[in-house]
Amino acid sequence: MRGLCDQNGVVLVFDEIVTGFRVDMGGAQRKYGVTPDLATFGKAMANGMPISTIVGKREIMKLMDDIFFSGTFGGETLSLAAALATITKLEKINAPEVFERTGRTIRDAVQSIITDFELDDIVSVAGVDWWPRIVVEAYGKNSQIEMTTLLRQELIEQGIFMGGGFNLSIAHNDESVIAETLHGIHQSFEKFSKYLKTDNPVSNLRGELIKPVFQVRSI
Repeated sequence: MRGLCDQNGVVLVFDEIVTGFRVDMGGAQRKYGVTPDLATFGKAMANGMPISTIVGKREIMKLMDDIFFSGTFGGETLSLAAALATITKLEKINAPEVFERTGRTIRDAVQSIITDFELDDIVSVAGVDWWPRIVVEAYGKNSQIEMTTLLRQELIEQGIFMGGGFNLSIAHNDESVIAETLHGIHQSFEKFSKYLKTDNPVSNLRGELIKPVFQVRSI
């Protein structure tokens, strides 16, 4: 992609909202050795405080002097202090390595639980170690959305509120937190597997089906 953009005079932009400060302190661009022309980073850089940034090559960034841009928190300095403190701590503890190690531990354990309940044909763990996610497939006459809703229902019952992925933080790097999480996941999959042995698994749904976060708007 970098080569194609160079050949055609196209600006290469990386969205590092998720990858920034997680996969590497320098983002995915440093980990994979591909430097974009512009990149965006979000509030992970300040531990959730309202801040975002756009960075890039000097010849492009200097054009910002010729355009008008604004932000709700443009003059707010507390988030800048929070960003400095957050980045300093993330560097000190080598946070990306912590995320990867914690994610790998959870990933391997969840995969073992899936196998123990003989659910490998329906459920899998995908994604990278620092951001693993649970993928649920359709089952019999039941759609993927129905099966995913059924599993997440049981996860919520166990106090685990999540989308598809494990959005890890440093606080998750704790043996008791990991043990409690895996216990809840085990309990959830145990009930999920029992539902699949019934004639109509989705009859066990106690609420509405989940809906996609992003939808294509019709004109």
